[in-house]
Amino acid sequence: MLRDLLRMTEQGTLITEREIARRMGVSVGLVESMLGELVRAGYLSQPTLEADSGCCHGCSLEPACGPGQARLWCLTPKGREALHP
Repeated sequence: MLRDLLRMTEQGTLITEREIARRMGVSVGLVESMLGELVRAGYLSQPTLEADSGCCHGCSLEPACGPGQARLWCLTPKGREALHP
């Protein structure tokens, strides 16, 4: 199940945790737990982007960012290796 979550992250498309849960047939809480575990294990990272840093101005994701909205997840080299040994 964790590998499936890594594959969804690798696709590079915007997908909410709610949509991931729907596709996997699990609860949003379980998806959040799995994401946290993948971060702790070093397979995913969560970039820290701040709207006031200037990097978000004009970004197509700007409307989706912010508290209670989308979070970005990136595969780490360890995550890529797990999917493509």
